[in-house]
Amino acid sequence: MGSTTAIVTGNVGTEVSDVGSGDRAGVKFRLAATERYQDRRTGDWVDGRVLWVEVICWSRLADGVRSSVRKGDAVIVSGRLETDQYTVDGQNRSKTQLNATAVGHDLTWGTSQFRRNSRTQDRPGVADAPPFDPGEGDEPEPPTEPEDEAITPTEDAGYPYTLR
Repeated sequence: MGSTTAIVTGNVGTEVSDVGSGDRAGVKFRLAATERYQDRRTGDWVDGRVLWVEVICWSRLADGVRSSVRKGDAVIVSGRLETDQYTVDGQNRSKTQLNATAVGHDLTWGTSQFRRNSRTQDRPGVADAPPFDPGEGDEPEPPTEPEDEAITPTEDAGYPYTLR
């Protein structure tokens, strides 16, 4: 069975809380995606219906969300929609969750500053790695200034114009 991928933008409606433990530790929060439309009579923007989605994050994504996301933040979440089925007082119930694969701040509504994880956090299993030495060539070279001459696309690219 295939999975359904969704991208949802909205505001974090609850504090980020921990779920699971040990190797299966994660976080969850509720995301409110509010429909907005312009009233034709008044020209004012009006809030419409609200879609509440429970977002769940695992592993390294959970660590980043735990450190970065707060109630009220505008975020963009991408992931797989899943249905969680359970029983309460003998009644079968279900809820739809967004199992996140990526979470980021929505920069339409503010600014953010990205801090990359250290090498040991970014590359599991490299706990004894020495500190980064720019002379060892481990990191990519900074981009160079482009040539002044026109770049002609190849036949494969399918571009009908010349890039400059």
